[in-house]
Amino acid sequence: DTHDSWVIEGNLSSCLFEERLNAADKIIILQLPRLICLKRAYKRYRQHRGQTRDSMAEGCPERFDLDFIKWILIDGRHPQIQERFQSVLENYSDKTLHLTSQKDIDTFLQDMKK
Repeated sequence: DTHDSWVIEGNLSSCLFEERLNAADKIIILQLPRLICLKRAYKRYRQHRGQTRDSMAEGCPERFDLDFIKWILIDGRHPQIQERFQSVLENYSDKTLHLTSQKDIDTFLQDMKK
């Protein structure tokens, strides 16, 4: 099986990092404000409490605990992560989108429909 397209979602882990960036047609960095992320995570938790959403690995129920809150507010915004985002923006500027608001996301999705 070969695939003409694929999506990698998640953090910028080091696993084949450069290879994935080089192979990508488009890189999208979502950096919404912390409190927006926290509010949305809590909303998902309320909707799916104790369940595994379709977009999650089986056996990983929705959670909203202190570790997750800390990751949203602090650990996920660590300077090393910010430096990595900046490096991607600089080194792959021709194919990177940096979306920082819901308006940016809505505009991007609307443009994809054209």
